[in-house]
Amino acid sequence: MTTLTQGTTQETSVNATSGQIKQITRVGSDAIEKVLAELNLTKDGAQRVHSHGDEFASGISEAARKLLLDLSVSDKFNDEEVESSYEYPPDYQGPHNIEKQIQAVAGMFNLNPKPALEYIKHLPSLDSFVPAQALPFVSWFAVPWYEAVNPEYTKAVQVTLDKLSSSRRFENYRKGRIVPERLRQLERTIRMMNQIHKHQPGDIIILALQLGRLHRGRSVRRARERFAGNEYGLNSFVGNVIALTHPERFEKNDELDMDLPGDEFDDPGSGDSFGRAPFLDFDDGRLGFGAGFVSRCFDDYGSGSGFLPQPS
Repeated sequence: MTTLTQGTTQETSVNATSGQIKQITRVGSDAIEKVLAELNLTKDGAQRVHSHGDEFASGISEAARKLLLDLSVSDKFNDEEVESSYEYPPDYQGPHNIEKQIQAVAGMFNLNPKPALEYIKHLPSLDSFVPAQALPFVSWFAVPWYEAVNPEYTKAVQVTLDKLSSSRRFENYRKGRIVPERLRQLERTIRMMNQIHKHQPGDIIILALQLGRLHRGRSVRRARERFAGNEYGLNSFVGNVIALTHPERFEKNDELDMDLPGDEFDDPGSGDSFGRAPFLDFDDGRLGFGAGFVSRCFDDYGSGSGFLPQPS
């Protein structure tokens, strides 16, 4: 089990063992052999399949990917999911140019942009690590490494909240409560963000993110159950930075608001220790930062998340 930091809760999810992978591979191989036996291909037919080997492998790979994702997902909290047709505001047409994002973040937080500008020259292809069903919603975003803003996570979050307050109409519904005893990151998010920073050691990191559309209509804890193996929840710091660099993402009452499932929030007296997660919403002409129960599911909310690239 990974050593935990920042008072985070334990996570029971671990990578599949080599034995489990071999078992699944054997089941897949046996299934293909059974189909071949049933089809009773001719010699010429088998040769034609072989001559289209790349096409055959691609089809098998895509079908296997979909089934593996579907069958490996937990049914836990599956009643906390509702139909949703909510979308991002019309003025939000996706992320800004990634180089411009880096320069904006560098200026906003007084950081060195050079390592990030070098990194984007060799960005991996999103389809090399983002699951097919998530791919339409995922793009590259630039954010500071939170420790470059402040070594203490909650103080770094407070910096972003102060910047939001000075840049637009904004309300922090948890004002005065952004402290380590009340707000903390999930171990999964810490672990994956640390892996990303390991390969991007500068002050600014480039993340593959979706801003809620993938998990719209799901409670926070249902979204967490639906995460792919390399997916993690957005934390408050990253979510707030996105709101700073892309203010048009939050500008309408009738829009898809964003839960931030990479953090936990404790509300003493609620009877559920750290049973809330932060969110960003737009209401009454202003952006708001709050924290709701992880069990709530509304059609106008969706959990933001990121995807861990495969190390090069």
